[in-house]
Amino acid sequence: MFALIGRFVITPMFMFSGTFYPITSMPIYLQWIGWISPQWHATNLGRAMSYGMPIESWLLYVHWGLMLVMAVIGITWSHRIFVKRLAK
Repeated sequence: MFALIGRFVITPMFMFSGTFYPITSMPIYLQWIGWISPQWHATNLGRAMSYGMPIESWLLYVHWGLMLVMAVIGITWSHRIFVKRLAK
C-alpha cells in the first residue's frame, strides 16, 4: 500500500511542487497542481529560511496557514480512519 502512495502521490507531489525546478517553468494548466501541494509551500518556506531568499511577510503567513490547514485536515481524516479500523 505504501508503495502505491509513494508512486502515485508523493512522487508527483515532488515533481509538480517546484522542488527540483521552478513551478513557473511548467505550463500554466499544470501550475495549479503545485500551488495546492503542501510540498510547494514547504519548499518556499525552506528556501526563504535557509537561503535567505526574499519573500513577502504576508506570504509567510499564507504558507504557514495553508500548511496548518492541510495538516489539520489530514490529521482529522486519518483519525477517523483509525477509529473506524479499531472498531472492526
